[in-house]
Amino acid sequence: MGNAILLMVQDTIFALRVPMERVVFVVNAREFGGLEIVLLDWLSAIDYSKVSVVLCCQGTNALREKLAASGLPVELIKLTVSEDEPFGKAFPKWLHLFSSIRPQKIVMLEAVLSELNVTPVFAAWWDNRARIFLFEANWGRSVLTPYSEEKRKLHYGFLPGIGLHRLKEIVRQRLRGRLAYHTFVVSQGIKDNLVSHYGYPAERTSVLYHGVDTQRFKPSPAERSEFRQVHGIPDDATVIVSHGRLVQRKRVDRILKAFEILYAQHPNLWVLLTCYGPLKEEVERMVAGSAACDRIKLVGFQGDSSRVLNASDIYVLSSNDEGFGIALVEALSTGLVCVATNGPGPRDIIKNCENGLLVDASDEGVQLGLQRALSLNQNDRDRLTLRARKTVEERFEVSIAIQSALDAMQIPRR
Repeated sequence: MGNAILLMVQDTIFALRVPMERVVFVVNAREFGGLEIVLLDWLSAIDYSKVSVVLCCQGTNALREKLAASGLPVELIKLTVSEDEPFGKAFPKWLHLFSSIRPQKIVMLEAVLSELNVTPVFAAWWDNRARIFLFEANWGRSVLTPYSEEKRKLHYGFLPGIGLHRLKEIVRQRLRGRLAYHTFVVSQGIKDNLVSHYGYPAERTSVLYHGVDTQRFKPSPAERSEFRQVHGIPDDATVIVSHGRLVQRKRVDRILKAFEILYAQHPNLWVLLTCYGPLKEEVERMVAGSAACDRIKLVGFQGDSSRVLNASDIYVLSSNDEGFGIALVEALSTGLVCVATNGPGPRDIIKNCENGLLVDASDEGVQLGLQRALSLNQNDRDRLTLRARKTVEERFEVSIAIQSALDAMQIPRR
């Protein structure tokens, strides 16, 4: 008995002497979106008896509120570094931030590649304490695809496609990839692009899919009826839906243009859009000037997107490119017929005509995809939606995705 007590005391003393591992998550989010959903899912599964967590972010209201509601013991630090600050001014700020926290791991999450640019990565490496993990959710604003028109032009006397801007971007990206301990991306297309054209080490670049809660995102006739009644949508209407933050690359205008053509052919066809983000006012003006405005329903940010999806029939992802598409997986899980532009993320999720429809990233492509979805008979519709649900259950269940992510980043989980 005495030996057992002695061992317990020794273990307690050892635990007090050994500092708890510190992990820092860095995200530059100004509005709530798919990246923040991923982050909150990860944070919910961490074993806080073994690790302390600091979240450095711009701090959107929605993110702060959801973090506070979760009750998780996460320290929140507001970022004070502007993304347009020159290196000489930004580097000391980042270095001071990391030096004051003294983390063992730093996870940088980016909705678009280079959203945090090379400066914080270099500062974290210079601090020389932490392993740096990058999580990339899309190609980004400045990274050029290998099939760009620019590839065939002559720039400043360099070889075709190697202009000064592109050359600087290649150098920046290669440096980021080399300094990071490991880079995680959300689709195979992004990995191929970063490895082949920007020199990211293939052995330290991995695809890490996220997922959704299939018990939350599932068909619910009761929620369908309730949402439609509250928002004045007829019970027998066919509803096209797109939900998420309104930004340029999402190209919601393609949905509205297609609806201008289709609504006259389908008298009971409606569109349901979540309307928030940088292009909110522009989309509101487009809808106000549309001849079909009485059948376009705009709703604000939805804390629970499952309700919007349950009220709908056809989901459309109309982006120019999409790294993964959590919203698309949510729609598949809810049992909607899904039409998605053929980008790197949707290609990893949808097999054309088996569990959804892939279309060209153009006005015509989205219109033709919607026409095809509307022309499906009930048997074909049921076949698509059942396979869509099965795809999510087999490949994109959130609990498995979270476990895989935390294990890959060597962060203790509950």
